[in-house]
Amino acid sequence: FYTADVPIYPFDVAKANELLDEAGYKRADDGKRFALKLLPAPYFNETKQFGDYLRQALAVIGIDAQIVNSDSAAHMKAVYTDHAFDLAVGPPVFRGDPAISTTILVQSGIPDGVPFSNQGGYKNADLDALIAKASETLDTSARTELYKEFQKMVAADLPLINVAEWSFISVARDTVGNIANNPRWAVSNWADTFLAG
Repeated sequence: FYTADVPIYPFDVAKANELLDEAGYKRADDGKRFALKLLPAPYFNETKQFGDYLRQALAVIGIDAQIVNSDSAAHMKAVYTDHAFDLAVGPPVFRGDPAISTTILVQSGIPDGVPFSNQGGYKNADLDALIAKASETLDTSARTELYKEFQKMVAADLPLINVAEWSFISVARDTVGNIANNPRWAVSNWADTFLAG
């Protein structure tokens, strides 16, 4: 389903400063424009480290990102139920089919409290209609084209920004059965995994 034909915004500190000035967020005497609450997910060291990086990167343009570190339960409640954050860092997992896990990250109408969903409350009726159409389209090429259009719309609006790609690696002997037997293998419970005799 992947397409590289999407809008790309260059990394441009000068442009970021210009846009913030135009929006009325002028720097105060201390160089800061405003403060915001940044919640890095506690699940992996990488998400916590990225929170530290993001805080430093935002400081360059005068934004004071105040990191709130929580355990998993408090983070999930703050982000997915209470929406008590300005920026959140999380590790979404994109699986083999966009209908399984990708579209839920930007689809509106998902009830509060659903983990790993549209945490920012992004709403786009055109995108929701495209998601619905793609979910019921059976023709592979037509479905692929719909998901390419989905990617273009998301990349243009940027309700979320993917900054890094991690690979999941499974190591197993050829005598191990059912180690990855479903589309959500990364979170499989391996209840039916077995060793061949």
